[in-house]
Amino acid sequence: LDNHRAMSDSAPPAPPAPPTPPAPPAAVPPLPPGLPPPAPRLSEDAERPDPSLQPPAEIDAALGELASDLAKLNTEDGSPTTNFPAKPALAESDFPLSYRSNTAKEEEILQFAANFRRQFQALYVHRKPLFLTAKNECGVDKFVSSTIRPTLLPYKELYHHEPLARFVADYISFTFLEDPIQVPEVLPSPTTTLWNQKGNCFDMSLLLCSLLEGAGYDAYCVQGYASRKVCFADKARVKQVADEVQAPSPAPSKPAKKPNKYSLKRATTLSSEFDQAQAARAEQRQQEAAKKEAQEQAAQATVQLEEDELAGLRVHCWVLVLAGKREVPEAFFIEPSTGQATSVLDPEYHGLEAVFNSKNLWVNMQRCTNGLVDIVYDLHDSARWEFVFPSAGGPTISLNGVTKVKDMDEETPEDQVTDLVTSWCSKITLTPREYATRCPSGSRTILHETAKTEVFAEYLKENGLVKRVTTYTDSELKEVKSTVETFSHRKDKILRRVKHSDGREEEYYEPGHPNHLKQMKFFPDEGAHGKRVMSFYYDARPDGLIQRQDTGLEMIETYRERPDFLVRREVTFSSAAWDDGVTAGPQHRPVEVMKQTYDHDPALTPSESPATIVFVDEAIMVTYHKDPRHISATSREFEKPSEPGNRTITPDMVHTYRVEGRAAEKTSEVNAMFQALLRTEEKCRQSVKNSEIESRALLKRIAEDERNSTLEISFYDTLRNGEVKRRREEKEKKQREEEIKREQMGRDYLAPYLIQLENPDNITEQDALAIKEQCLRDLKERLIEKAQIIHDTFTEEQAKLERKQTWHKEAVAQGILRMQEEEEYVKFCKDCLFRIGILERRLQMHKEEAPQRYIKLDHTLRNDSRLARFLK
Repeated sequence: LDNHRAMSDSAPPAPPAPPTPPAPPAAVPPLPPGLPPPAPRLSEDAERPDPSLQPPAEIDAALGELASDLAKLNTEDGSPTTNFPAKPALAESDFPLSYRSNTAKEEEILQFAANFRRQFQALYVHRKPLFLTAKNECGVDKFVSSTIRPTLLPYKELYHHEPLARFVADYISFTFLEDPIQVPEVLPSPTTTLWNQKGNCFDMSLLLCSLLEGAGYDAYCVQGYASRKVCFADKARVKQVADEVQAPSPAPSKPAKKPNKYSLKRATTLSSEFDQAQAARAEQRQQEAAKKEAQEQAAQATVQLEEDELAGLRVHCWVLVLAGKREVPEAFFIEPSTGQATSVLDPEYHGLEAVFNSKNLWVNMQRCTNGLVDIVYDLHDSARWEFVFPSAGGPTISLNGVTKVKDMDEETPEDQVTDLVTSWCSKITLTPREYATRCPSGSRTILHETAKTEVFAEYLKENGLVKRVTTYTDSELKEVKSTVETFSHRKDKILRRVKHSDGREEEYYEPGHPNHLKQMKFFPDEGAHGKRVMSFYYDARPDGLIQRQDTGLEMIETYRERPDFLVRREVTFSSAAWDDGVTAGPQHRPVEVMKQTYDHDPALTPSESPATIVFVDEAIMVTYHKDPRHISATSREFEKPSEPGNRTITPDMVHTYRVEGRAAEKTSEVNAMFQALLRTEEKCRQSVKNSEIESRALLKRIAEDERNSTLEISFYDTLRNGEVKRRREEKEKKQREEEIKREQMGRDYLAPYLIQLENPDNITEQDALAIKEQCLRDLKERLIEKAQIIHDTFTEEQAKLERKQTWHKEAVAQGILRMQEEEEYVKFCKDCLFRIGILERRLQMHKEEAPQRYIKLDHTLRNDSRLARFLK
């Protein structure tokens, strides 16, 4: 390729290579699993069905009505009647000029690419023709790199590669290549692919690469070969949804701490050699199991390759993300049809022809005998990659994780070449309504080996369901193992619900629930009546409740950050109520034992701070915290009086164990302590009752919210929030009415007087006379007030002039007047006399005009259509 590298502007471009003859028809590839075989087409000479065997017209009509009625019932539970409007098809005239023609620069790039293809084909006869150019949706040849349009969409969720890949996989419907062993003849722009919401692997890769480059990733489209499962977007090769390989996340770099020679050495941690040996054996067993599983997968892949007639020939396109930018530690692949990130060593990818981004294209010169295992993604290595346009700088990536950057100080002929490739595609845009659909028609179903994933657009389901993952125990997807449902915008704040085949249920909530519920689990096999565990956001609750476990016969509550230092409460209920046949349990179950556990109160000594208090019908047992100096803790047992209503005890009813030799408490102190414990017991019983009431109300609320699901709509979501839209329209209408009213009142000189009447539309003679007198009186007062203002201002100016003249006479008499002050005095007198003259003339004019204005208003009132008949 020396001629290609040394091509100058003086050398005429070589003519394009003649078109290659069409390849012979390839064998029809087998259909992907789950697709029915195509129906045979009838030729004109084929035997037609006998009309006598057709059903009668009335039967046909009845069947049509039945099919219509059944179609109405073919909806899932909770599915509203929301429909997403179909997008109109784009005509050629709808595309910009850049789609329908080429600029001189683009023609030069096409000639450059044709020359490169011709020389490459001459040197490497065994290689397939390079895929450098393709026709766009308007039938115009374009360079493949110019079809990529880097764009950053204005959604924060689409700034990282994982949500970007999921969005493209969900939003675009995947279609197969027309010929599985040939590159497509048409390569539409990413904008058109996004508009049509469908495309093959090349279309989806161009769109995903454009969005990844716009987000700052070093992304490339890869043209190569893949297995049948990959080419058919068969997600059954993924065992479970959670098993999808995620791209490596960057490890946070921490600055190395300098060793301190004065720091104390920590004691050596002692460990058992037997435990280490057991751990090593367990790790070895895990490695052997993983190795065995990998061998089984490789053998299965080999069998599948042998079964595929087009193994190694199926053309495919996917995305490569190199390390360096966006803190990506190592290179990885992204399959656009599934949104799955995988390793560059994935055996499902068999070969690689070229990679390209929005600026250049690189042809792979490495052998793919062992798949992509030996491929080194160093795009600056001319021995491994042949570039179309010379370019300088950029990352250098190898499989061992070492990242090198080309020395920018080295001058090479490549540095003198300017990038010529610019995108001809329109800017990629995505409206909020389109982004909210997420999937074509708002829903999509993905089948895995032992799972099924259903994705729904937000607000499509009445219950707020946006995702449902069903896991099965078999590959035939018949026996359900578990179901995970994800919700969004629910008013009850539920986020996820998990249901297992054995009856276990889990629900997760976001902050904002009325009871501050965080999580709820139900275990039907634990306890006599099942076990229900409720977790709460303790920092939002006044009682600091973290979790409540209830099995019907026992309830355990845990707390945190309480002022009374309570951390745990255990309650045991009597089984009599359940044995009586009450399946739902009584309103308040009879309590047998109550136990409360406390943290140590720093204000008290360990022997004075209670650790546990146990309440039973006959006694109260108190155990205090253990002092670190002793091996046991102080404890007391109070026997309750047998007489009902008696709250006084004697010293012989208290049994105390002290770890310290202290004198016995006085009877009054013991009684005070017993009374405090009785009050604590009453509060504990009331708290238990309140917990039972809260649990029942919470379960009732959850059931009601599930029956009548309500979705929250943001105040700023004007597309869906009909209430906000209605308020805004009413407010705008009211403002328009007020503006019209103010405008009318501004033109009507009688509006301030008519508004005072009870019925302005029907004016009586008395009203007309009152309005006339009021108008003339107001005008007279206004004229007098204006004359008074002018006269007051005139008098003030005269007073100023007199004061200034008096000061001047005194200054002249004393001989202290300076030249500058004399000039200022003359200027002041001149200005003041000018103002006095103006005010004098204005006052005189006002006195002359006032009677005329009064007479004019009287004439206007007499001739007004509303008052004329009463004032004539």
